[in-house]
Amino acid sequence: MAGDVVWTEEQRGKVYSTRARVNPDHLTEGLGRGPCWLAAVPPFDAAGCFAEARDKSRHAMDQGWEYAVHEVEEGARHAAPSMAALGLRAAALYRSDERPDVLDLDVEVAMVEQQLQATWDAVPFWLAAEGVVWTLRAMLRLHELAHIQHEVHCDPGLEWSGTWLIETTAHASFQVAECESSWQLLRGVLAVADEADHHAARAVAAAAFDAASVPVKAALSFVFPDEREWADRAAEDCLAQGGGGDKVVRMLVTTADVDWGERLVERQPGCLDEATLLTLLAREGAGAAPVLDSAMRHARGNNERLVFARHLAMIRTRDAAERLAAWRGNRRLAPLIEDYFRQAPHRPGRLPAGARRRRPGAVARAAGGRGLRR
Repeated sequence: MAGDVVWTEEQRGKVYSTRARVNPDHLTEGLGRGPCWLAAVPPFDAAGCFAEARDKSRHAMDQGWEYAVHEVEEGARHAAPSMAALGLRAAALYRSDERPDVLDLDVEVAMVEQQLQATWDAVPFWLAAEGVVWTLRAMLRLHELAHIQHEVHCDPGLEWSGTWLIETTAHASFQVAECESSWQLLRGVLAVADEADHHAARAVAAAAFDAASVPVKAALSFVFPDEREWADRAAEDCLAQGGGGDKVVRMLVTTADVDWGERLVERQPGCLDEATLLTLLAREGAGAAPVLDSAMRHARGNNERLVFARHLAMIRTRDAAERLAAWRGNRRLAPLIEDYFRQAPHRPGRLPAGARRRRPGAVARAAGGRGLRR
C-alpha cells in the first residue's frame, strides 16, 4: 500500500481485495457471514454450503417455508406463462429439499427472487457448486427479474394474491443494494480465481456491460476493479441518469477515477463507509485526498465529518495537511488536526504556511455559524 498513508493492521484487514493486492480477511472476517460463506471460499464445500443455506432459509421464514411455497403457487396464476412455469418449478424444487447435480440457473435465480432463499445464502452455494463464472451469470439474471407480492393471508378471497415473477430491470438499484454483500463476496473470489476462470468471468461481464442498467454497471466495475474504464463510464451514467443509491455510489468510489469520486460524493454525501474509504486509500494513496476533502465539505454534520477527517489524516503529505489545516476553526475537528500536525513526519513541528494564524472559531464566525462552512 502507498507509503504516504499510515496504516494499522486492523485497517488493512478491511480493504477489498484486487488481484494485485489480495486481502486474506476479505473472504473471512471481512464479511462475517459464518460457515455458509466460508464454504464458498476455496477449497469449496458445496454439500456443507447447501445444508447450511437450506436450514437458514427455512428457519428464517416467520410464516414457515410451506407458506412461502404456497404463496408462489398461488401467485403463478397471475404471471405471464413463462414466468408462471418458472415460478412453479422453483417452488417444486424448494419443496423437494434437494438439488440436482447440475443446477438450473433460471430456477435457482427464481427461488431467490421469490424469497424462498436469501441471496447471501444462495450465492455461496452457487460458488461452491458451479463456480464463479456461473454465479456471475446468475447474479446478472437476478437483476433482470423482480417479484410482485400480495399476502395471501390478508384476504384469502382477494383475486390478486400470492407471489409471482416479472421481467424488469426497474428495480436494479434496490437489488444491487440488497445483494451488496454478495457482490463483495464475488469480488473476493475473483481476486483469487485462476486465470481461466477470471478470464471467462470477465468475458461474461464485458458482454453484459453496455446494455446493463447503471447499478449493474457499478456492480460489475466493483467486482472487476482493474477495469477503470468501466467504472468511469458507470460513474458518468450515474451522475447523468441517476438510479444510484448509497451502496451503488460506494461501489463506484472504490473503482472510478478520483474526479468522478469527488462528484459522486458531492451529490450523495455521507454514503461512504469504512471499507470504501480504506479501499480508496489503498488504491489511490495520497491521491484520495480530494475525495475525502469533498466528503468533509458535504458531510451531514460534524460527527460524520470527523470520520472523513480521520481518514484524511492517514495521509502524510503537504496537500493533505493544507486541506486539514483549513478546518482548524471547527471545534469538533480541532483536536484531531492539532494531533496530526504534532505527528506528521513531512513537516515536523510545523503547520503549513499561514495555518497558525487561524484562530479557532474565526472562520466559523466569518461564515456566520458555529461550524466551518466551505
